[in-house]
Amino acid sequence: MKGNKKENQSSYVRVFSLMVDTIWIFVIVGLVLSLIMGLVIIAKSGGDKSIMSRIGISLSGFLNSVVFVLIIFNLRKILRSIKARSPFEAANVQRIKKIAYACFVLIPIDILGKILIQGFDTGFSSGYFIDLIWDGLFKLLLIGLGILVIAKVFESGLELQKEKNLTI
Repeated sequence: MKGNKKENQSSYVRVFSLMVDTIWIFVIVGLVLSLIMGLVIIAKSGGDKSIMSRIGISLSGFLNSVVFVLIIFNLRKILRSIKARSPFEAANVQRIKKIAYACFVLIPIDILGKILIQGFDTGFSSGYFIDLIWDGLFKLLLIGLGILVIAKVFESGLELQKEKNLTI
């Protein structure tokens, strides 16, 4: 029974790791595509958007992609340590904190990008602004804070692991 539980945990880690690796590929491709699309948006003449607005939209999309690459990169490293049966290490605590801080960095990038896409007049209209603040600020803020709580749990696990290693 106990061996079966370890096999199930191991298979969950493998499946999750495969999912993250697949997402990693999509994020890298997305980073390249966001750069290409950003250049296309900037180069596109005409339309109702100014060149500065198009540059802002492109930069926002590219920065979003860079932050997602950093999140997935750290997530992959955490999964590798879990596969190696050493999840409670100081490096993982720092990686989890980096993921949380990346969520906080996404907040202004996301809000600015959405305002630039909609235009400043629409972006600050009452109904859209409330949705913008909810989607751009509160959701990412709650996710980031939740991830910081997980980092604290990992810190506690690290301390328990150290205590356990000292008592043996």
